[in-house]
Amino acid sequence: MKVGQLLATILDGLPDAYIEEMRALQSEAPAVASLGQVHRAYGLNDRALACKLQYPDMASKVEADLRQLKLILGIYKGHDPSIDTREILHELTTRLREELDYRRETTHLQLFGEILKNEVNVRVPVVLPELSTRRLLTMTWLEGGPLLDAKSQPQLARNRIAENMFAAWYRPLYRYGVLHGDPYLGNYTICARGSVKIGDSPACLQRWSMPF
Repeated sequence: MKVGQLLATILDGLPDAYIEEMRALQSEAPAVASLGQVHRAYGLNDRALACKLQYPDMASKVEADLRQLKLILGIYKGHDPSIDTREILHELTTRLREELDYRRETTHLQLFGEILKNEVNVRVPVVLPELSTRRLLTMTWLEGGPLLDAKSQPQLARNRIAENMFAAWYRPLYRYGVLHGDPYLGNYTICARGSVKIGDSPACLQRWSMPF
């Protein structure tokens, strides 16, 4: 499923019919189909927490899926040799292996929290490193709803959400040269008064990359 989410952002990676199906994984994927699942918990001080726990033996399952992906991309290259699928495979392999290490994700969330700390309408979960490991990421719980729910809101509300999305994605890039490397819809939630939450939801994971 994670490969499908990533491929849906590469418009020339697969035929149109496949891309449309994979786009559904971005906002409609079941929780059990990802690398891990987010659970709501409470700390000793009754603070609401989001605990993302990686499924057992996920590393070996990812490697098995990557071998299948290599076969699929090889078949596609035979269909359209104008696209070098080796680069696609290399990128997906690198990114997926990175996502298995939640300590890396902890560092990236902390970085974005620092970058966006003065953006009052952009919210980033606060990571609790003392309750996190390579396979467990513990954050503060932030309430919110799916981004696509904004389609039914009035125009002014949608404009406000769009401005907040701009602040969430482009300002880290323009001001700090830091890119959110997994900007699919499931990684953004709409909170009170149109503010935007960046981070995890039970149906998705996120990856940050810093190419500069």
